[in-house]
Amino acid sequence: MSEFSDRLGWTDEELDEAISKAASKLPPPCDHIFSGWREFEDGRGGEQFCQKCGIGAMRWSMWRLP
Repeated sequence: MSEFSDRLGWTDEELDEAISKAASKLPPPCDHIFSGWREFEDGRGGEQFCQKCGIGAMRWSMWRLP
């Protein structure tokens, strides 16, 4: 087992799965061009979104927070 999985009490497979899940939540690499407008599904406003990959400006901003 690796040092991290030892510390967490996980198997290497469990650690690999957790890392894969975390990595899948990262936005795609892109030179974002935020323009255009789309409404939120709940009808409470909207946001600009990337014309290349479709990620919303709000999601991108929240992901970038420490």
